[in-house]
Order: sequence, then structure tokens, then C-alpha cells
Amino acid sequence: MALPINEQETVMLETLGIGLYFQTGRNEVKIHSLSPDQKRHNLMETIVEVYEYQRWSVLLIDWKANRSVTVRLPSKEGEGSSLEISLGKHQQVQPLFDPAKEDTFPWPCGTFLFEVDMEGQTYYGAVRIIPHHFSKQQFNRIAEYLEKALDGLTTNYYQDVSLSLSPEQLMGESDLRFLRWLDRSFRKLTIALDWIEKENQMNVRRHYQVESHPGRMDRQSVKWEHSFKGAVMSGTKFYNRKHRHDANLPENQLVKLRTKAILQRMDTLIQSLEHERLVFLDEHEKLKGEIRQIQSDRRSPLHHVTSHDQTLLKNMQKSKEKTKEAHGLKISSMDQMLQKVKPYREQLRYVIRQGFWSDVDDVHPRVPRSVQSRGYISFHKLWHELEESGGRKVAPPAPSSGSPLFHSTGKMYEYYTLLTIVQLITERGFSFKQDTLMGQLQKGYLHSELQGGTTVVLANDDAELHVVYEQELEHRSRDAIANGTYFFSKFRRKKPDIRMDYYKKQEGVPLYHSSIAVEVKYSPLRNIYSPDGNTKAAEQMNEYVGIKYYCPVRKSFYNRIREVLCVYPGSRAEPVLLDTEAGKFIQLYPTEDGAVGMEALGAVLDGWLDLEVW
Repeated sequence: MALPINEQETVMLETLGIGLYFQTGRNEVKIHSLSPDQKRHNLMETIVEVYEYQRWSVLLIDWKANRSVTVRLPSKEGEGSSLEISLGKHQQVQPLFDPAKEDTFPWPCGTFLFEVDMEGQTYYGAVRIIPHHFSKQQFNRIAEYLEKALDGLTTNYYQDVSLSLSPEQLMGESDLRFLRWLDRSFRKLTIALDWIEKENQMNVRRHYQVESHPGRMDRQSVKWEHSFKGAVMSGTKFYNRKHRHDANLPENQLVKLRTKAILQRMDTLIQSLEHERLVFLDEHEKLKGEIRQIQSDRRSPLHHVTSHDQTLLKNMQKSKEKTKEAHGLKISSMDQMLQKVKPYREQLRYVIRQGFWSDVDDVHPRVPRSVQSRGYISFHKLWHELEESGGRKVAPPAPSSGSPLFHSTGKMYEYYTLLTIVQLITERGFSFKQDTLMGQLQKGYLHSELQGGTTVVLANDDAELHVVYEQELEHRSRDAIANGTYFFSKFRRKKPDIRMDYYKKQEGVPLYHSSIAVEVKYSPLRNIYSPDGNTKAAEQMNEYVGIKYYCPVRKSFYNRIREVLCVYPGSRAEPVLLDTEAGKFIQLYPTEDGAVGMEALGAVLDGWLDLEVW
């Protein structure tokens, strides 16, 4: 059957008698065309937009026959697998996301490919996820704000790059981008180097050598014999002509220089992966020990311990097991990467250190000659592909005006709130202790995201403030004391998105004073607050007041949660600060000249830091 392809080489679904729609919120977004291939210019013609956090389903209407269609989208788990939806006469609508059943929208903002199987053929389309609670301008301001603090903080490098419409914008200069270039191009690279070596067998340079026996002689040899030096050595020494292969040419120097740069990039990638792997292995072993201790305690009789407390201890064990499993997956992912890139490095090292290439200097020639032979053309084409992809450099770029694949908007909003709080603290006379903001964030920045427990420490002459991101607290004080975190909670919810801890210095020693717990909700106020009773957010806030601290210096326990805050992106129709029995709800979102909510957050900090108020 001839496909109804238009001028842009896309397939018009209406001509096929098919109607395919994304139902998003109360709207139906019609998919007018699909591409028979994955060429970028064709996919750009198929883009449709869907807002995150709105009800999302896919609808099929078949006007001509009872055909079945399969739609594949990126998996909700983000592990590279696909979510497969089957549509037909008896199942015309299939849900993808239901906000009534799922709290978190599973796909991050960005542009994804989706596939449609129909009548034995596969077609491709693109769907762009748009932020729901922010405008595009606000979203971009948040992304820029995060990137200023730490390059790459907005981008989820470990999402499957094949699912992105614009991989050169998606991955930027990330390690994973470089690894994918190696997978695709390494064999071509070694073949190009081999071709260059063979092509240089024809490069022969003439030179002369004074020897004790006559050899090949030419006009230069005769000229030397009649010189003063030749006349002195006449009959005993001969000026013989020699030929040798000359490898150390400007064009070869440039190739070797660039090959060494690729090797250096491999070294950097391997060092980065091995460092992250060791950190996760250490955490993995630590979690195994903590789980064994809890299991041992649960097997022995827990005298006079309530069943509720035992249930919470069981839940803590499950939480640690889940974290351990996630660490194991990350370690496995890094092992796979290392198993790929290390053989590449060893093979390229062997090539560049042997024979022909060992005679070439790895310096940048002043005037590299342009050689139009197969090996050089192939090598430089691969080099330029690497540069254009952004995989040659280590540091990821700031978000471009295109459509990179970001972390989920909820995750980015958490980062934005964290950095806004840090900014407000610095404006109150505190400075970063021991390291810069970027340096402190980098310690917790692994596997393309901030890890739970990442801490930014700020200090002045009288106090220290610790801003802690997503640290899950222990259930029992003895576990918190054993692992040196010292914070614990007997309640079920014990992991605020952000916790601020205030340490007052006494004789130069910072001693714990109090804390503020901050819950970050990427949701409108109507979903997180009700005057009629507790919402899920309010229940969380109510339980954060149970967070306690053990001071190892004073050997004493403290229960000093001064404030519980819930930060959310609001609107002008609502009050910036809403004080409730569960805590304070504060709007926070960027504007052209700053951010709404900064003043309210600042007032809370001022009241907390003013000890005279206490």
C-alpha cells in the first residue's frame, strides 16, 4: 500500500482513515501526522504538546476498519523500557496518567519520541511535556537559576537518550553523551587511524649520512666530496643518500593530538564513574549493616514496645531496603559503563603507542596541512561529530533555548526552593563554611542528581546553619547516634524535603538550638490545604513536629522544630503566606524582577534567628 506522504515526508493519519488523539485535561490534541523514520526534520512536523499533571489518555478512532494500533511511550520508571498501549475497536481509550491515582507526574518536561505500530509498520511522533504550574518563562528562569549554582543540575543525564527528540540539546556535554559517541564511532576511529598509517607508507623523506663505505650517491654526494670537509675525508668517508618514512608530519601531529584528547576524556570519564561507584558502594554496605541490625532487633523480643512502634520499625527496614536496591541499580549501571569504556581506552592506547604513531609528536602544528585522503577525512569527520554532539568536554552546558530533557518539574522546584533558602541565609550575613556553594553541592551531586542528605553549611561569628536536602531520619535514637546523624523521629513521615538546623556557638563550639522543616509541593493550594480538615500535605507537616535531636556534646535530647513550612507555586489570587494549624503555606515562584515569596520566607528566617524573640 502506498503511504499518503506529504511534502515533509510525514504520513497523514486522516488519509489512512485513522484518528489518534492525546486527551489532556479537558482538551483533545489531535495527532495529524507521523513520520515513517526518525529523521529530525520529519519529527519536528509531528510535535504535539501535553501539559504535565493533567489527566492524560490516548484515543483511537478508526473510520474505515476495525484495525488495532499499538502506541509505545517511554516507561514511567525511566529505565529505558517502554510503556506499551494497545488500542482497537473494544478499547478505544487508554489512560496514561490519572492525577486522582498518582501524586507525581512520571515524565519530566522535555520532548519524547513515541512509536505507533499499525498494519505491520512502525511510525514515529514527538510529544513535548509542558510545565503546568509555571509559564515557560518561569520554568526557564528556574532552570537558569539552578545552572548558575551547579552546571547540569537541571538535566537528567541518565534518561534514555534515544527517547529524546533533540539529543544534542538533551545531553549537552555529559559523560553519557561521550559514551554513546564511543559506542557508535570507536570502530570507525581505529579504522581511520589504520588507514592513515597505511597512507603514510608512501611518505618517504630523502636524507644523507656520512659512512665508511660507498652507497647510493647522487649530485649532493658529489658536491659534498668537492667541499673542504669532503676533500679531507676523501677515500675514507662517503656521503650516501638514504630514504626513510617520515611520520612526524603536521597532519599526523594534529591527529595524534586529538586522539590523545579523546584518551584524556576517557580517563576523566572513568575517574568520575569510579568515584561515584565507590561512594554508592560505601552507602550500599552501610545500608546493609543497618538493615541487618534492624532485622536482628526485630527477631529478638522487643519487650514493652508497642505494635505501632514495631510496625514503624518494619517500615523503616523496608525503606532502607528500597534505598539499597536503588543504590544497587546505580552501581550496576556504572559497572556497565566502565565495562564499555575501559576496553576502548586500552585499545586506543595500544594503537597510539605502537610503531608508526610512536614517532609522531602530540603537539599542535602551527600550520596543519589539509590532506584529502580517506583516513584523514574519516578521522576529522568523527572528531567534528564528537565536538558538535558536545561530548568532548566534561562540564554540562546551561540549558539552551531548545528542549532538553529536564528532571521532573517537582524535583527542579525542590532544588529551586533549596537554593532560594540558601540565598536568603547569605543575605543575612552568613557565608559558606570551608567550601563554596558549588563545592558543597558537588559533594552530594551523584548520578545526575542531588542525593538525600546533601548539606550546605553556612556560618557567621555566632552561629552555623545547616540546610539539609531530603535526609530520611532514623526511627530510633540509637541508630541515629550510631551513624552520626543524630536526628530521628517516631512518626511515619520522617523525610522533609528540606531541613534547616540552627547551631549556636558557645566558646567556639556549635551546639544545636532548633530546626525548621520545609515540605516542597509542586501543586496548587487547593490540593494541599483545606480548612475542613487534613490533606496529605497537612498530615506530613503535623508529623514533622516530632523530629528530635540528640546532642553528643551535652548528652541530651531536644525536640525543637520551631516552624513547619510548606512551599508551593501559587497565584496572585491567593495570599502569599497562609498561617494554619499545620504550619505556614508560603508561595514561591520566579518573576521578571525577583521572586514572589522571598519576603515571607525571609520574615520567617528573621524570626527564627532572633533569639530575643525566644
